[in-house]
Amino acid sequence: EMAAVVVSLASLDGAAVQFFLENESLTLSQVYFVNNFSDIDVLKNYKSALISVDFNESSKACEIIKRISLGAKVYVVDAKAPASKAAEIASEVMLNGLILPSKVDSFDGAMVVATTPTWTVGTKDAIKLTKPQNDTSKWLLPESGENEEYIDEDELLGQAPAPAPTNPDDCEVGRAGKKACKNCTCGRAEEEAAGKPVVLTQEMLDNPQSGCGSCGLGDAFRCASCPYRGLPAFEMGKKIQLSASTLDADI
Repeated sequence: EMAAVVVSLASLDGAAVQFFLENESLTLSQVYFVNNFSDIDVLKNYKSALISVDFNESSKACEIIKRISLGAKVYVVDAKAPASKAAEIASEVMLNGLILPSKVDSFDGAMVVATTPTWTVGTKDAIKLTKPQNDTSKWLLPESGENEEYIDEDELLGQAPAPAPTNPDDCEVGRAGKKACKNCTCGRAEEEAAGKPVVLTQEMLDNPQSGCGSCGLGDAFRCASCPYRGLPAFEMGKKIQLSASTLDADI
């Protein structure tokens, strides 16, 4: 009874055949030899095979590999190639369907050994998913212990510094226009008490501020005692640029 097959479509190396027989514990009488490409269909009847091909003719190699039976152990050798080409042969046979090809280190030549898959091309099977019944544990939080500590969210923010005052002039606008607040800190209360009007200073030009928020909008929005009356509109905190003729007296 034939137990294995040797396909030789290129020059067959006797050392490769001897290596195949010893590794598979076979005798020469148990091996069926195929020398004609038209007879490769017999490969489907064997679970062990030695294939000797010239991988420069990759199309024939692909057809031979497709004919091998499922779950078979396959030795592939290129008798004309050096041992260094074994890695290329392994990549080639893997791309053509063989599984886990590896170089045969104990053989002095370009030989790899691999297996064919146990399934055919196009095989499919349904995936059965079992839905757990009344399993809500994954939605439950662990039970809280009496000594469990919680993080205070406010502590994560740290000590936020108090915002710096954007306007040193804290005076308000009333019916009589701008007047000093009860807790005036800008000096307006002292000036009002002394009967002095607010005078525009260089500091007020360099860093203009407004307690009412209207001083920078222009004269149409300024109160009668506003020190910025007569000046063009400006941005708070940005130096007021005046032309040389702005402060000249009108004639």
